Formats: sequence, structure tokens, C-alpha cells
Amino acid sequence: MVRNRESKSRIVVTFILAITFSLVVTSHVSAATFSDVDSVPWAEEEIIFLHDERIINGLPDGSFGVSDHISRADAALMLARANHLQDDNVLEESPFSDVDESAYYYEGLQFAVHAGYMIGYPDGSFGPQDPLTREQMAKIIAEAYDLEGVSGDYFTDVSSSWAEEYINSLAVNGISNGTADGTFHPSENISRAEFAVMLARAMNDDFKLEPAEVEVGTSRTNPAGTGEVITVEKDDWLNGYQKYEVELLDTISGDEAWEIVSDANPFNNAPNSGMKYVLAKFRVKVLELENEPFQINHAKFDAVSQEGVKYEQFISISGLSPELRTDIYEGGEHEGWTYFMVHEDDAPFVVFNQNWDDEVWFDLSK
Repeated sequence: MVRNRESKSRIVVTFILAITFSLVVTSHVSAATFSDVDSVPWAEEEIIFLHDERIINGLPDGSFGVSDHISRADAALMLARANHLQDDNVLEESPFSDVDESAYYYEGLQFAVHAGYMIGYPDGSFGPQDPLTREQMAKIIAEAYDLEGVSGDYFTDVSSSWAEEYINSLAVNGISNGTADGTFHPSENISRAEFAVMLARAMNDDFKLEPAEVEVGTSRTNPAGTGEVITVEKDDWLNGYQKYEVELLDTISGDEAWEIVSDANPFNNAPNSGMKYVLAKFRVKVLELENEPFQINHAKFDAVSQEGVKYEQFISISGLSPELRTDIYEGGEHEGWTYFMVHEDDAPFVVFNQNWDDEVWFDLSK
């Protein structure tokens, strides 16, 4: 009896040890899914996550190819798997001249294209083996996950990129914060490890970064409204250090605005057909000033349509009081009216010092 009990005890202990060993081995295997993930500790968890979700399988040699540039085909395939895409309407024949129906990525590529995440080139090709650029990555991630962005100066090198809106959406949604020096390098190719990180962040909030802060008034998509005080601080070679406040106090448009313009001076022109006057009253207060005085005038303000088109037509109105035209010294402030002529069905934005470091946007309808 004693011998039998010892035998049973040994069996139980052996079973427990086997289970424990199995769990340890399984955990170790999961952590070492690919032979090269140790070289990218900043991407390891995200890569393992995508592997566990059956989105990536790696390369035939057992590596993930962390530093390799990801191809457009592989990016399409990963997106299709990540979003569980399947479509009975996908064509049996390839719509692209350079995509073979026998390719391992064929269905995934078609799913991603049919879903609107990716498109081909104007010549009818897709470029499946072309490397994916960082700006292309921003577009397809934003499209696949319905990311909305706010214009702003999140990166110092994206203002000329066709994908600026998509890149900014990555910043405000915690997908990417660019590089340490504040750049994004939109035209550079993205590596497989980098793409895996971006995709994992889009899929799982646990991987996301702190969203980039959006400052009110810094863009047309996030303008200041009436009564919101915007503090501007700048230092440049022309004017030196400046710190001041700008605030939209009041807006008048349409017939009421024309009546005020007409009363100010009977020689002021009536608005053109299909157009209307808009009057905007601003307050500007100078807090600190290296080189005095601070000059404020109508020329520093522009009206921009809801579609983002600046009104270029020159108009001149006289007699408005108080007018937004004066010199302000440190500690002083001034309130005054400025004016615009816009389409009668438009609710325009007003931008102060457009294309300068102290650019500020206002929504006259807020």
C-alpha cells in the first residue's frame, strides 16, 4: 500500500512538472517566434501580438525581417487579415497588370483594394514588391481604421507631403510620434518592424502612445471661437521675441454688416452680386515685446472659405470705428474691426499671419 501511494504521488508530481515545463516552453516559444525580434525590443510585443492574431507568419528562414522594407503586397495582406476581410465580389482575374492570381498575397491584396484601403498606379499596375513609404503607410492605416486628424504642427517635415492629413491623424490618435527630432520622414520607406508597430497600435489601444496635444487655434480644423483667448509666443530674426494675446470678440455679416459699412462711409462699395460683407472684431494685447511697437492692421488677416480657399479679392472699407489698425506697445491692447467680402452662403474662417510661425485660426460661426 505504501509503495502504491508513493507511485501515485510520483505520477502526480511528474504530471505537474510536465504541465509547468510545458507552460514555460510555450511561453518561451511565443516570445521567440522569430529569430530576429530581439534586435528590435521596441517592436517585439507588437510583432508577437500580430503573430498570435494570425496576421503575420514571418519569412521562410524563421525570421521576421525586421529591418527589411515592407512591400505593398505584404502590407495589403496584413491589413486584410487584421480586418478579417473577405468579399465574394472580388474578381477572379487580377485587375492589375503585375499581380498574378497565383501569388500568396493575391486574395489579401484584392480584399484591401476592394475595401478602399489601397489603390494601384495610374498605369494599371499595383507594384506589389515596391517598398511602402511612410506617407503611404499613414494613408492606409488612417483609411483602414477611420482615423480622423486635426491639422497642426506635429512634425516639422510634412507640410509639403500629399499625406499630411493622414500623417497628422496618426499623431492625434496615438499611432506615431515621429522621430526624436520632431520629423516624420514621409517619403522614406518603412520597415516591416515599424509597420507592425503601427498596425498593432491601430488595432489595440494597449499599444498606443499618448495622443499628440491639439492646440486650439493652430489650424483650420481646430480653430478658436468667439471669446477664446489665444496666447502667441514667437521669436524670430525680424521682430525678436513677442508674446501677445489675440481674441475674436464679435462677428457681424450679411445685411447688418452692409448697413454698418454704408453708415461708416456712404462711398464704401456695396457687396458684389452673390457676396456679402463680414465684419470681425478682435482684441490684441501685447504681453512682452523685444522690439517695439507691435503693428496690427487689416493686412494681417485673411478670410478662408469652408473648403479651405483663401479669398484673394482686394477690398477697402473706410470709416469703421474702432478700426483694427494701430501700433501697440508692451502692456497695451487694442480692439477694432476688420472686414472681408465672402460668398453669401459661406461661413468663413479667418486666419491671422498665415504661413508665419504665429499663425492663428478663428471660426467666425463659433
